[in-house]
Amino acid sequence: MLAATSVVILITTLAPLLGAHLAGLLSPLPVFAAVLAVFSQHTHGRAAAVAVALPALGLGAFVVATVAALGAQGLTIRAIPVQPG
Repeated sequence: MLAATSVVILITTLAPLLGAHLAGLLSPLPVFAAVLAVFSQHTHGRAAAVAVALPALGLGAFVVATVAALGAQGLTIRAIPVQPG
């Protein structure tokens, strides 16, 4: 809970610099990750909650995951049709 709260506070603090759009895109990431990790661990045990790349890449796995998540967000934004006005 402390980690998720810290990320939320960080995003809220940086929101004026990031802008409303980017801050809004980043805000659900900690919530999704926490829910998926808890669900995986509860369903399949400790080994399921550990990221596949974590043992091999160490902290670099978080960089890979962040880039993948931001890439998915970028593709989603491009897929949304622009409405005039």
